[in-house]
Amino acid sequence: MKPRFASTSILAALAALAASAALALGASSALAQEPAVSEHHAGPLALVASIGWYDGAAIGAEYRLGPVGARVTGGGNLTMLTVSSDDDEDIDSFHVFATGQGNADLYAFPIHFSGGLELGLSAGARYNTLLGVGFGGALEARRQLGPRLGLRAALGTTIFPDGEDRVIEKEDFPADAEFNYPLGAGVQGGLQISLTYDLL
Repeated sequence: MKPRFASTSILAALAALAASAALALGASSALAQEPAVSEHHAGPLALVASIGWYDGAAIGAEYRLGPVGARVTGGGNLTMLTVSSDDDEDIDSFHVFATGQGNADLYAFPIHFSGGLELGLSAGARYNTLLGVGFGGALEARRQLGPRLGLRAALGTTIFPDGEDRVIEKEDFPADAEFNYPLGAGVQGGLQISLTYDLL
């Protein structure tokens, strides 16, 4: 069985991204009176520690080259699934699976505000021990809190093409089960909060 994607789910994801951008813009105006602290003055290599539903609870490193860079993290993630029968949209059960997950992203922050806030986009791949290989992207906002410490927030979605088939096979669900209706088990994501610490 392949994941089902509904137009309503796509509209909801776009609305969530738009709302996140609006909040970030509001935050930038509030920070406009503070002295700007540019991450571009920081070193090219940083440690990353993050928690959320996009990358999971993960640690790793990122390499920066001005406003662009690459990030690799790994750790654990909670995969949450609602289950309903094929002919009924009512939720029959709810399951949480503790999984391992590795994440690799390329990112760019082309939008800069006077308060030090930057907005950007990222795209990358994930490997989840339950759902398999996935691909996704996120809207990101970041700001340096000090000479070495930075804060980043991301709102992203990952699509695991074989996720639903793998869940049915690995967890012995019936073949006609519906997961996270109408999205399917292969659509995962959410908010991610990260701290970075510059090494160089």
